[in-house]
Amino acid sequence: MKSIQQGWSPECANRIAEADEWGVLKLGCVSGGEFHWREHKALPAGTPARPELEVHPGDLLMSRGNTRELVGSCAAVEETRPRLLISDLLYRLKLEETTWYPQFVELAVNAPAGRAQIEPAALGAAGSMPKITHKVIKDLRLPDVPVDEQVRIVREIREMRTGPDDMRKSIDCLSRRLAEYRDALIAEAVTGKLDVNRLSESQLDESAHAASEGGRPEVLST
Repeated sequence: MKSIQQGWSPECANRIAEADEWGVLKLGCVSGGEFHWREHKALPAGTPARPELEVHPGDLLMSRGNTRELVGSCAAVEETRPRLLISDLLYRLKLEETTWYPQFVELAVNAPAGRAQIEPAALGAAGSMPKITHKVIKDLRLPDVPVDEQVRIVREIREMRTGPDDMRKSIDCLSRRLAEYRDALIAEAVTGKLDVNRLSESQLDESAHAASEGGRPEVLST
């Protein structure tokens, strides 16, 4: 670990920043193990920015305070917009590039083994927001594997996660197309343009297949 940097939380406007304005990231920007740059508020005009706190691709951010279940949530910054600053409730972790891959650390910290180290160590009185110190972060025990192996692990995990998402999207798309085809058949039948009873089974199969493939089947002839 090269360094741990804490952000800054000035009073902000209750809106996102315009392209030429500075903004301050909200705590939700690291939720779910992904960086969400749109989770920010605009820095008011007249409040000087602190450019040294600007977030950049390659940064690793961690929540300094949150509920016990979310404190220490970690997200690697892959895409962002310019002029966004880390807030007081965020840490920026600077890693040794030859030792750690940010996306791997993100996965390790957010995994059950990482959470088991963070949650009991978070400090806070009952009813307050638990927080973690620099020492908690420095004492984290993470899997000791070479950087190239870390990159491979991250790639494989992302491929595993993408597969179900792609399948779900395909199923949703197919369901939508078949529903549209069903509605078209009903409309044709109701208006008397189509007598389903006189259609051959092969005609129905061919037309349904065309609809499922995203095509526009010709009007069925009876």
